[in-house]
This record gives sequence, C-alpha cells and structure tokens, in this order.
Amino acid sequence: MVTLSIKIHQSMWIEGEEQSFSGEFMNETIITALSKLLTTSPKVMEQVLRDGHKKPGILFIYDKTELSSLGLLEQPLTEDMSVRIVPILHGG
Repeated sequence: MVTLSIKIHQSMWIEGEEQSFSGEFMNETIITALSKLLTTSPKVMEQVLRDGHKKPGILFIYDKTELSSLGLLEQPLTEDMSVRIVPILHGG
C-alpha cells in the first residue's frame, strides 16, 4: 500500500470543502487515485477533473515536477506521494 496526499492551492479553496485529502492505494494509477480521493468533495473534483481526466489549466505538482506535462498521471502509484493541485493562473 502507498499513500497519496493531495493539497489544493489556496486560490481554489471552496468554503465548507476540504483543502487536503489523503488515502492508501494499491495497484492504481496516479490519476485514478486522485479521482478516488476527490470523490469526497464533488465541488473540488469539478474544478480539477472531468470524466477521470485532468481539466485544462490545472497543474499537478510532485517533487518539483508537473506530472501531467510529462504524462506521469497515467503511471502506477508506486511510492508515497504528496501532490499539490494548482491552477495555472494562481496569482504568483
């Protein structure tokens, strides 16, 4: 089992919704695990994913690497990860 943690950038916070998510997964791709974690907050998921795929204008950052631009979201989740979700237009 590996742990995936997600932190949502402050500019995307929705009042009354979670800003961070965490769960343990086995044999999942990164994007599938992200989707499963975000199901607990449909409003946040609506900002980030559409039909299980990332929406345009959203960055998924792990260890100073933007995952989607390198095609890494479809890779298996093989190690503990903490992913920051940031909109391209985030004010700084």
